[in-house]
Amino acid sequence: MLRWRDDLIDRHVAHRVLELRPDIAIAHDGSALHPFGAARRAGTASVLNPVIGHIASGLRLLGEEARLHPEFADSLHVDAPPGLVERCLAEARAAELVLAPSDYVKRTLIEQGVRADAIRLLPYGVRAERAMRKPSQP
Repeated sequence: MLRWRDDLIDRHVAHRVLELRPDIAIAHDGSALHPFGAARRAGTASVLNPVIGHIASGLRLLGEEARLHPEFADSLHVDAPPGLVERCLAEARAAELVLAPSDYVKRTLIEQGVRADAIRLLPYGVRAERAMRKPSQP
């Protein structure tokens, strides 16, 4: 049901990209495949904004943890819905630009064959010194 819903939204967004022809189409992994195809046809730049490492790398890590610690294996999700890994890989490779919030995310994308020159590091958060309140002057 979840994949059906996501695919429906994905196709709707693709239709809107073709209709509106924006300068940039930004999407998240798992829901970018059709919008990026539409972006290519519309001459729109495509930007993938993943919030975590690539799912294939995450599943590999969880599988390793399950083998190393079988007592916890039943609590680890070491599989994904059919087609999700392939879909996320196709999306990452189709994007003209991929925004990675950390070096870890960037590494997982490169491990999956995404061109390093298509990835830009854009960390979350703020500089602590800028976020700190200065003491008020008396």
